[in-house]
Amino acid sequence: MGRGLKTVNKTVGGNAVFFSNPLNSEFGKSVCVLFGNKVRVSAEGLVHFCEKGAESKCRFVLGCEKSPNRAHALIKIFENPQRYETEAEKVKNFYKNENGIQINTGNKEFDLFFNNFLQYQIRTCRLLARSAFYQSGGAYGFRDQLQDAAALVCLDERPLKHQIIRACRHQFEEGDAMHWWHDGFGGRADEGIRSRSSDDFLWLVFAVCEYIEKTNDFTFLQRKIAYLKAPPLEEHEDEKLISAVCSERKESVYMHCVRALEHGYKTGPHGLILFGSGDWNDGMNRVSGESVWTTMFYIFISERFCNISKKLGDEAAAEKY
Repeated sequence: MGRGLKTVNKTVGGNAVFFSNPLNSEFGKSVCVLFGNKVRVSAEGLVHFCEKGAESKCRFVLGCEKSPNRAHALIKIFENPQRYETEAEKVKNFYKNENGIQINTGNKEFDLFFNNFLQYQIRTCRLLARSAFYQSGGAYGFRDQLQDAAALVCLDERPLKHQIIRACRHQFEEGDAMHWWHDGFGGRADEGIRSRSSDDFLWLVFAVCEYIEKTNDFTFLQRKIAYLKAPPLEEHEDEKLISAVCSERKESVYMHCVRALEHGYKTGPHGLILFGSGDWNDGMNRVSGESVWTTMFYIFISERFCNISKKLGDEAAAEKY
């Protein structure tokens, strides 16, 4: 770990290895630590020795703290076996399939993959680390994490609810949204891309429909969330990196969806939605014209949103969409 990365400092102490990057402007004082019990540090890392033919158990903990002192304090905490077991049980419960959706196909590998690994992969890789194929920088993608959280809604609706709130906070007053963003640290504002994407903000409507249809939590639609404000893109700009500035304008989650639908309804000579940047495929940023896919998606979500509008008594929106 850290081999070839000259900016990473590696130090060894007792049963632990510490890593830091003092040149990092945001995390220069932070320390990552890997430690365990019944281990010793060698050139290969942490090694646990066991007599031939015998059984032995050891514990490993990987953590990150804001300073070396706090990293050493973390080691002291987990020297207590009971504390380790308590925290390990919390992790297991976090990934537990609480709603009991299980399959039994007779293929143990496939059953284990579906019943356990898939939701673990979504939570850990896609929602927490935000690091996977074609998204390995740790940023939030407006549509990416809404799609990922929606995949869990039948098991646990909370990730989708939280992601909808996060998405609303990164939607502009005009209805479009940050294509992706990094959370700010140390008092810094979030930074992200304002683009001409034609579908990002529409995934908010999709996610809200998924959440409401699965939970019937209509009160959530009345939650007020502020928009972002920023100058519109210049005619020659396809996208622009900007700092997030919170708007004084707050509207309900329901109205955030209305703004998205209004902003997305830009049609060409054949009545189809106009191509923006990407059109759910970032490799098609330079394509122009009308999009069959976005038009189909728009119809799909607007019909579902129409049902929500009717239940809320918003007949005007139900008729319009």
